[in-house]
Amino acid sequence: MATILYWTDPDSGLTESVEFDVVPSQLHEDILEITSHPVEQSAAMVDHAREQPTRLMLEGFVSSVPNRRIDTDAADAQVEMVVSGFTDPGTQSIQLDVASSSPRTLSGLISAGITAVGDAIGGGPRGTFRGVARRARQTLFGSFYQQRTARDRVRDVYEKLQGAQVKRALITAQTPLREHFDMMLERLPAQQDEEDGTGATFEIDLRRIRVADTETVQSPEPAEKRGALAKSGGSKNAKADPNAGAKNDAANKSLLAMGLDAAF
Repeated sequence: MATILYWTDPDSGLTESVEFDVVPSQLHEDILEITSHPVEQSAAMVDHAREQPTRLMLEGFVSSVPNRRIDTDAADAQVEMVVSGFTDPGTQSIQLDVASSSPRTLSGLISAGITAVGDAIGGGPRGTFRGVARRARQTLFGSFYQQRTARDRVRDVYEKLQGAQVKRALITAQTPLREHFDMMLERLPAQQDEEDGTGATFEIDLRRIRVADTETVQSPEPAEKRGALAKSGGSKNAKADPNAGAKNDAANKSLLAMGLDAAF
């Protein structure tokens, strides 16, 4: 299974994806933060350990050469080449026709017979020779996988990853080990060196975001209507008596009269 990152673009609503040519390494990290304080016996352990967001760190390489497994804008192209050169005849072995001794004498007849028997068994004497190389023209046919558009594969991947990071897109990471959901691109370093040539190595860090579901519910009717204007109950302070002065004069006269009567 290949390692693929895909997400929904927040602006266009289209699904974007990135697949690397080679993924030399990937690290899946799950962390549980555990309390350092003493825990009471038989206490619920879930209250003393907190799960941290999952992290995924991977290294992916993208080449400038089209990939049959990924690219749809590339196809095989047939090529015919005429090559000039020399043909090498190599070393050849041929049978030699060697004249036998004259059969005029008895010894010649015996020698001829022995030679005939030897030729019949071993095929006769043979010799080797090497020919002279000759100039020749050869036609060679081949095919290669060629990209039909002017798209830059490396730049295309880099711009897609940058867009996902800038737009805070939630990424799904599909790897041979597991699938990660609701991931956000935290770090995006891209490196090019002499060994990579025109390709690039991406060492990216992804971290999971906790996504909570929200729900709208109907609130209960209040016991009293909210926002209603309260009726004025009037001022609680006592109002001034307009006849207070006359009342005070009458009281003073009454006290004076009582004092005179007492004197007499």
